[in-house]
Amino acid sequence: SAAIEPVGAHENGMVGQTQDRRKVGWYMGSAPTNANSTVLLVGYRFGDTPIFSKIDQLKTGDVIEIRNHGGDSKWYKIQTIDFYAAKDSPLYRLVTE
Repeated sequence: SAAIEPVGAHENGMVGQTQDRRKVGWYMGSAPTNANSTVLLVGYRFGDTPIFSKIDQLKTGDVIEIRNHGGDSKWYKIQTIDFYAAKDSPLYRLVTE
């Protein structure tokens, strides 16, 4: 379980990140987390308390739950899992493909 924090994009077209490695970033240019559409979530895999330290255990087709503060849930099927260094996260590719 983790808090979700909105993130934007940098001027160079790379996806932003949360300052807190325990939080999940939701890219504001993708669908909101309560929509029936593509949601782009970002987070850290390494370092102190990274939120996605166990993401290697997920695979395409797995289903995850996103729950809001009010307790409402939305289930999503994993379409793709890609790994990028924070400085190399290609927003143009992640949101348009």
